[in-house]
Amino acid sequence: MSRLSGDAVSESVLRCFVQVTVWQKVCLLVSVKPHGGFVGLRNSFDYVWNLLCQVGDISLKTEKKKTHFVARAIVVTPKGSDEGREAIVFLRRVHRRGRLERVVICFECCWGFNYTCDSQRTGVYCKALDKWASSPQAPPAKPV
Repeated sequence: MSRLSGDAVSESVLRCFVQVTVWQKVCLLVSVKPHGGFVGLRNSFDYVWNLLCQVGDISLKTEKKKTHFVARAIVVTPKGSDEGREAIVFLRRVHRRGRLERVVICFECCWGFNYTCDSQRTGVYCKALDKWASSPQAPPAKPV
């Protein structure tokens, strides 16, 4: 991999580029695939992740389609190169049984983009979670 200048690519996108390369996927930095577009968020990934660690799972819904989902902060357990990374998992209830199923996992490098490293849609979930984190209903995050 050729060396990129510091101003050309942010550290998080560069980290994702390396991760995607490890997964042997194509990453075109010009079109910002797989992330594909920005979502205007107020809070950082670390702030929201710490907040979720304090309050536990939080039930929310997306803005447009009002899709119900649950957000959960995790540290990835042994699973290849992602081991030990902080992530936010978005879950939805499946059928009428009420069982939660993972929809998408969002790492720090994916926060603020429409899609994750795996090209899964995450922007609508990040937007709703960020809105909750900025609201008076969310407790102030404690420093970790």
